[in-house]
Amino acid sequence: MISNSDPTFIVLDEMNGSGQTGSVTLSARGDQTGVVVSATADISALAHIHEGSCAELGGVAHELNDTSESISSTTVDATLDSLIDGRFAVNLHTDGDPGVYNSCGDIKKALAVASLGPSGDDTLYQSQGDQTNNEAGEWLFAGATREGNLRRSLISFDIGAAILAGPTVTTVSLTLTVSRSIASATEIGIHTLLGAWQEGAADALGNEGSGAAAEATDGDVTRTHRVFGSDAWDTPVKDFSPNASATVMVNGRRAYAWDSSSQLVADVQAWLDDPSGNFGWLIMGDASKNQTANRFDSSDSPEASGRTVLVVEYRPSELRPGKA
Repeated sequence: MISNSDPTFIVLDEMNGSGQTGSVTLSARGDQTGVVVSATADISALAHIHEGSCAELGGVAHELNDTSESISSTTVDATLDSLIDGRFAVNLHTDGDPGVYNSCGDIKKALAVASLGPSGDDTLYQSQGDQTNNEAGEWLFAGATREGNLRRSLISFDIGAAILAGPTVTTVSLTLTVSRSIASATEIGIHTLLGAWQEGAADALGNEGSGAAAEATDGDVTRTHRVFGSDAWDTPVKDFSPNASATVMVNGRRAYAWDSSSQLVADVQAWLDDPSGNFGWLIMGDASKNQTANRFDSSDSPEASGRTVLVVEYRPSELRPGKA
């Protein structure tokens, strides 16, 4: 049985052709509840917890902070239990016209939620002879440098260690934190990796963007090798799905959430159903022009609050339809 003290994750569905989707995480804070809204930016500024449901919204129960940016956080004077056990929904409105609804999600208890840190992450550099990586570094990189050299990162999660076999995945959210950037607004996609790779052991110098002093040794992953010294990629880091499982527009230093999409859910479900095919994701920025690189906190970052988090909501196997 899942306790109401566990964080609850809900999906915001688009309304009225707004183009806005997102997610909400509700966390118990004693007699209050923390509400973090992550939604498509620059569409809604007004947000509330309403009585009722998205199908039949009632009056405003709690006001939430400005959601014009991609993430907002509010603490409301209500327990998480009361929000879950009652009948409430989170609704985002068009700025200046609260009668136009852009996205909405009903507050209901997830059957189960797992929150995971990476089991492996690494940066691959198109420079320094391509034979560098940054597994032990504090940061990951994605995009192109001022000189046009590409940076791409790999990230994987041991899903099976956190979730028992046989579940049905319902929602997935991946959050990474940008700690430095040379880019203006740029799209970052995560793509399913199609081949195995082995985490390296190098730690680049300084702010790690150049990959200096991070030469690969046998067994490391690099831009040309899954396992340096033995197994090469088919072509330099081309063993990934050409279509992104999810994308986010990144612009500035803060946390960004790749919210639940049908492909993100399909990726994690496939990894649970067949762990031998779990190779993780490639984090890829804009390679069409120079100066698009962003730096993300890695699993080795000393700033614990900025480390990558994957949140998976799922229905345990014993609660699947048709199960006793």
